[in-house]
Amino acid sequence: QHAGGGEYHYIPCLNERGDWIHALTDMVLDNLQGWLVEPNAAELEQSRLRALAMGAKK
Repeated sequence: QHAGGGEYHYIPCLNERGDWIHALTDMVLDNLQGWLVEPNAAELEQSRLRALAMGAKK
């Protein structure tokens, strides 16, 4: 109980229905486009070389 957890209160959520999950998915995909950019091979190699120069084993 010191860190909480002594009581549990259920709060109904919109995300319990499949149609709402799909709506959330659409909102996320519409608004997060371009945030997560996969690094290209050259960037990965540069990162690897920097790590090795700093003493990384592999």
